[in-house]
Amino acid sequence: MNMKKTVYLIMLAALALAVSCKKENGPMYEPTPKLPIVSSELVFSPAAAKGKVVVDTQSPITATTDRDWCAPSVSGNTVYISVTDNANKQSRYALLKLKAGDAALDLTVIQYGEIIEGLSGLSDITAPVGGDIITMPIKANVPVILETESTWIHPVFEENELVITIDTNTEPQTRFGTVTYTAGTAHGSFDVTQYPELVKVTDWTFAEQTPTYKHPVFNMDATFTAGEEDTYVTYAVPAKEVTGTVDDWIFSDLAVTARRELQEKVEATPGSTVKDFLSSGENECHFTGMSLGENYLIAVGFGENGFVSGRYQYKSVTIEDIRPTYYKWAGKWKITGRTAAYGTTTFSGEEEWTISVDENNLEKSLILKGVNSLTDATVLAAGADVLNLDYLADGSVQLKTQKSGTFDFPSLGTCSMLLAGFYTKNGTSYTVVTGTGSTLFSAALSEDGKSASITVGKRTSSGVDYDYVAFRMYLVNSAGSRYTLSVNSGAIPLAFEMTRVE
Repeated sequence: MNMKKTVYLIMLAALALAVSCKKENGPMYEPTPKLPIVSSELVFSPAAAKGKVVVDTQSPITATTDRDWCAPSVSGNTVYISVTDNANKQSRYALLKLKAGDAALDLTVIQYGEIIEGLSGLSDITAPVGGDIITMPIKANVPVILETESTWIHPVFEENELVITIDTNTEPQTRFGTVTYTAGTAHGSFDVTQYPELVKVTDWTFAEQTPTYKHPVFNMDATFTAGEEDTYVTYAVPAKEVTGTVDDWIFSDLAVTARRELQEKVEATPGSTVKDFLSSGENECHFTGMSLGENYLIAVGFGENGFVSGRYQYKSVTIEDIRPTYYKWAGKWKITGRTAAYGTTTFSGEEEWTISVDENNLEKSLILKGVNSLTDATVLAAGADVLNLDYLADGSVQLKTQKSGTFDFPSLGTCSMLLAGFYTKNGTSYTVVTGTGSTLFSAALSEDGKSASITVGKRTSSGVDYDYVAFRMYLVNSAGSRYTLSVNSGAIPLAFEMTRVE
């Protein structure tokens, strides 16, 4: 057998083997038919709700889900779906399986989580007497329920916006209400306060008496008359404390203070109510703490609920300076206009002196601070910068040479402060008076109390009177050595001008 014949036989054998090894076709597996959907409602908001799926079939339907919050039920060719409230912010999903005959269908049920934005920012509202419309953006995919017992407040939630309409207040009192809200798991409330119309009542009257003075304040008695049904509080306020118009200030400032004081009184008195601290009808008032010049006597109406009624009255009264002259010296004074110099040193700039009442020596002496503009901390801490002004029967004051108590001064030991005077016999050389009790100058108050005239004191030497020409403060040690400490190191020349600052 030759080679060609051998190859040919092998090919035939292979072909026969291939034909004999070919498999027979097996059984075919058809996919499960899908139920045709007519309509479906399977996407829900967070609130409990019902939906349905309608399928096109004549066979009985079975329905199951893999989540207990999603419950199916079947009626004919309709599968009803009930979902419970979703109190979470996350969305959730359930697998709904439907079977009818040899057909089946898998569907996804979606219930969104809560979306609530803006409610947490709600705060109390104060509305004007004429009413108001307040709008606030609110985003929510759950029902927003608003409730109030106040018929003059109208809250509505629509198109992602909270609209609160407040009616005009026609009542003679402040009124207030509360709005509660619920949205899914969110709930809360806010208060609405509305002031009444402000009315200055013409038949409310003040009849004031002559003011009196008891250091450190002016006082005044007055009779205030209102209606028997009116309840109010009364005040006396210096005009300098009022900003803007009196009418506006009464309610923007004074009424706020008055309400707080009423609340504090009620809290401090168990069993009491606001009414216990309100006056009514005609009332005798004692006002204290008034000031020189213009003051206001004010009555503000309050209801038993502790809020203003909107009714008020005020009267302007002027307090003249009826103080004894002794008290008129108190205040701050500018010292300027020195016309003489001590030696070649003149006083540069000006000083501010403070005169205050000496509670331990009324009508006898006053307290003076600021001479030589002392700033040394040790001196100030020891009170050694304080001087005494003698008060005289005619209402004038005198400053005499004097010495402070002792105190420890760094590097110098025991020291004191000395107020010394200077006079000259020949106009070129000066004598320092270190002894105490010599009058440096007297000062008489002007009629309006805004300035003082200075009379230079005299020093008698060998039977001759010499005018004091200057004075100053020294630091003196136990050995009698004198040191200067003040910013204005020169002596203060006499005489000078004295003008009230306040």
